[in-house]
Amino acid sequence: LEFRRVLFRSYTTLGLIYRAEGLREAATSYFRHAETAAPGAGVTRDIADLLFENGDYRDAIKEYTQLSGTAPGDTERQYFDSRIILAMIRNGEGPNAEKAIAAFDKKYGDAQDDVALFELEKGLIQFRREEYAGAMKALQHVADKFEDSPSGPTAMYWIGKTLEATAKPLEAIDHLEKLLASHP
Repeated sequence: LEFRRVLFRSYTTLGLIYRAEGLREAATSYFRHAETAAPGAGVTRDIADLLFENGDYRDAIKEYTQLSGTAPGDTERQYFDSRIILAMIRNGEGPNAEKAIAAFDKKYGDAQDDVALFELEKGLIQFRREEYAGAMKALQHVADKFEDSPSGPTAMYWIGKTLEATAKPLEAIDHLEKLLASHP
């Protein structure tokens, strides 16, 4: 048991070093080794965030779920729950994400910036898939309903990019000029 803890700490330390050096893949690998050496011994926000940043959404969901269950307060739990939803969206788990968004909105009704971010993310996923009509609808929803949130200007920018991608350059220019005027 003591050997596993030492191994866990060693792998975790190496993961943190590689993360600080900007070598996310190596850091993720060491964090996975740490989890294998001592399962559940030390899930940390750093590990979960690194998995998320590295695009390992399935593992990030597992880690954030565990962290959410043991979070000491609502602020931390809200952060973990929001990351779970973003990871679900990015991992292509649409129906599960929709259920989670509804539960999140019910639980954290005043967390509209997070809800705006979920909607923005869904629009960006559609944009990357070149599903421009769906992207436009989602992005316009964010720009209209959540205009004052941090996601509002980002949605407006991506509306301009969507107009550009759908061969509407004059509308895109007009839209982006309005964005620059309202959000210098």
